[in-house]
Amino acid sequence: MKAVIIIQGPTAVGKSSLALELAQKFSLDIISADSRQVYKYMDLATAKPSPEELKLVKHHLIDVITPDEAYNAGRFAREATELVDKTSLEFPIICGGTGFYISSFLEGLCQIPEISPDIRDSLTEDWEKLGNEVMYQQLLKRDPFVAQKVASNDKQRIIRALEVFYSSKKRLSSYWDEQGLLVPRKVLNILILDDRETIYERINKRYEKMVISGLLEEIRLLLKMGYDEKSPGLTAVGYKELLPYLLHNSDLAECINLAKQHTRNYAKRQITWYKRSKFNLVFYRKSISYNSIDVYIKKFIDNYGNIGDY
Repeated sequence: MKAVIIIQGPTAVGKSSLALELAQKFSLDIISADSRQVYKYMDLATAKPSPEELKLVKHHLIDVITPDEAYNAGRFAREATELVDKTSLEFPIICGGTGFYISSFLEGLCQIPEISPDIRDSLTEDWEKLGNEVMYQQLLKRDPFVAQKVASNDKQRIIRALEVFYSSKKRLSSYWDEQGLLVPRKVLNILILDDRETIYERINKRYEKMVISGLLEEIRLLLKMGYDEKSPGLTAVGYKELLPYLLHNSDLAECINLAKQHTRNYAKRQITWYKRSKFNLVFYRKSISYNSIDVYIKKFIDNYGNIGDY
């Protein structure tokens, strides 16, 4: 059975530096779960590891496509699964802030018949009337495998699994199984957090540093290479906001402030996503003890993940 360590967190919280330190200490590879780091030629606003860091630790799923190509959660799930389950990697670290990518890797994406809106509405009403515990017990009876993977108050996932069952008369887990998505593996899922205002301040300072370090020049080069406003890569936050300045003479300060705002909004959405997710360990950045994390990592590696939930 394969095992994987996952480090998640909102943008600018410091998860990449933590993953790098742990990867060096335990001689592990890192798989990037970042929807923007997959793009070649886009380094600064994606906070991509530096060339020096890439030499220190082997990274995967960085610089895999050009900015005119699209990338999605399904492709990430397939490629990460290939790396984790079908290669010689032992205990790789999946690190990134694209929660849907990691969720897709853990739970799989599969083709499910269309859900009846009436069934969805009925289940939502039942949730409000009966409460999460009753609905969770329903799920335990209908699809115990999925029930074991979600928290008893996870409204979105519980209703999703039940609506699939009542619409198709098949368990959601059976769709996963049919498409080879129920790969047995052990997972240590770590979340790194910080208070929101500190994250916002760090985002603002980091983006200013990116601009000073040559972000405008990087985007100019991308435009010279033939990429434009419609290129999927250049629609990413941190890039798209500067295009009006470079292409239409918009005010630079306003463009930079908009990029900061959009990045803060993205961090807020990430934090909301994490509130609906389940983790083995949660650490706050200002109180992180690398020694304590080391203990959990070592225990996970030694015991293949039998550490329970924290």
